[in-house]
Amino acid sequence: MPAIIALVGILAAAGFWFYRIQAAKDTANEMFEMANDVRLAAKRFAYKRKNATHPIDGVEDARLLASGIMAFAADIDGNITANEMRVMKDQAVAVFNCTAEEADEMVIFGRWLSSQGKTRDETLRRMIKRMIGLGGTDTLPDMIRMVEAVAAADGHQDDDGIQDILERLRRMQTGSH
Repeated sequence: MPAIIALVGILAAAGFWFYRIQAAKDTANEMFEMANDVRLAAKRFAYKRKNATHPIDGVEDARLLASGIMAFAADIDGNITANEMRVMKDQAVAVFNCTAEEADEMVIFGRWLSSQGKTRDETLRRMIKRMIGLGGTDTLPDMIRMVEAVAAADGHQDDDGIQDILERLRRMQTGSH
């Protein structure tokens, strides 16, 4: 009987470690795929990181910055849901008049871009400033609607973080920085 209990214990431990190894492998594969998606999106939009500059400052397409701001808004609660991803892609297709494939790549790159600052405040400030620098203040009404749509996707319209983003965009729109 003790031999059977020992055997069951050994099998359970082996099963546990096998499961942990498989989970680690799956996580590593997922991270590799995500990194590859970002790399491909960067290549498609001719993004080249410049030495001694912030990654956001190297973006030359206002649409990518707008996608980053949408991703920033979606991630305000700590995660981006599938529904928020769908809304971000739909907004990109509608506002930027692009294909679904282009919108998907913009959102992927935007997610990466929204994580490139030292602090969340600095990241948002840089993205807004660079987007306006590339697209002008005419981009702001669309950007406000896009952030509102992403916030509404999972009912976060009243979240303080969302309201801060919208307030910053509206201040830039009225010219009172």
